[in-house]
Amino acid sequence: MGLDVYVGTFTRYYQRDWKTIVQQRFPGAKIVRPSAQGDQVEAPNPEEIRHAVIRWRSGLSTALGLEHSWSEEDSKPYFTNKPAWDGFGALLLWAAYDDNGIDPLTRREPVRVDNWTSDPALARYRDLKAETKYPQLLLGEEMWLPIPAPSVFRSVDLFGTQRTFGNCESVLRELELLDRRTWNVIGAVDDERLKNGVENGSSLEAAARFGWEVMHTLAQEAVRHGVPVILDY
Repeated sequence: MGLDVYVGTFTRYYQRDWKTIVQQRFPGAKIVRPSAQGDQVEAPNPEEIRHAVIRWRSGLSTALGLEHSWSEEDSKPYFTNKPAWDGFGALLLWAAYDDNGIDPLTRREPVRVDNWTSDPALARYRDLKAETKYPQLLLGEEMWLPIPAPSVFRSVDLFGTQRTFGNCESVLRELELLDRRTWNVIGAVDDERLKNGVENGSSLEAAARFGWEVMHTLAQEAVRHGVPVILDY
């Protein structure tokens, strides 16, 4: 199961009115994400989805005590890219190593899905109360919302699945903090790497840098346009 990152309204996301980066580059490619779409098989009814999203957003905003919520207008653009699990996992490891005072360059083996998830450096972040410089990255978030607060919380998504939510502006700040503390090259994005990714078996640093570039670029768009960030898998 691959990993894409989507930035845009929930309405567009659940209506499936968007294309992954693979679909954009290879017209006609069909990609199914049943787990992220509530195990739906048939195409959703757009108006039913719109009303459901508005009701869900209203309920969540009330529960959080928010005076205003984010816009779900159709005019909002969407953005997407594919860090894949290796790139995203490498980013999490890079942050965890820095948070734990571990030199990430001591990790010699390539980052793969089957080894980054079991890395001891990530073990203590299974609790939302874990103290960390990077709560928006390391506490298991799958969705980041364009709302002022709270920082990290658990609630249900549109289909009643328990999720961990974060905040768009906060995750952007944490990504920039991670850069300052480790690479300190903010703004120096490798466009070729951002477009093509990294090869299988790449080093932790190369994979983490790619994952960072994908997430930072998309988080910037989320903040600029006031729309959520969603991990799609």
